[in-house]
Amino acid sequence: MLLLEALLLAGITALMAGLLFPALSDWTEERRLDMAASEAAAIIRTVQADARNGDARYPGTSLEYKELTFKMQNGRVRYICRRGLQSTPPAGYLPEGITVSPASVILQFQKNSFAGRSSDYSFRFYGPRRTSARVLTVSMYTGRVRVETVEL
Repeated sequence: MLLLEALLLAGITALMAGLLFPALSDWTEERRLDMAASEAAAIIRTVQADARNGDARYPGTSLEYKELTFKMQNGRVRYICRRGLQSTPPAGYLPEGITVSPASVILQFQKNSFAGRSSDYSFRFYGPRRTSARVLTVSMYTGRVRVETVEL
């Protein structure tokens, strides 16, 4: 009787683990995507504020802008900010397992009230299983950042 109870308990435990593991994996991917999208939105807002309020002058010219790039590098999404050819903070990597589409996104922000010039004002972040995505859209005139969830 004791052996039968132990086998029954082991079977129920294995069944529950089989049902819960995919749900836990989905939840982890969703949280990682949320964290990456929130971090990217905060970085975009920081660069916008710095371009509008700080010194964004390109050395030797009258152009004033900052450029923020998100690109895939060594299997991770790297972000880097530039003023002309100089790298400036912020710079770093988004959480592991996140990919960006298109593979390279370049946003330019000008000092005047215009948000900037770029062709990549909407881009996506994906998790490793690509069950959902986060779409980041930067408004060209107001500079606002919107994050939307897209189920695939």
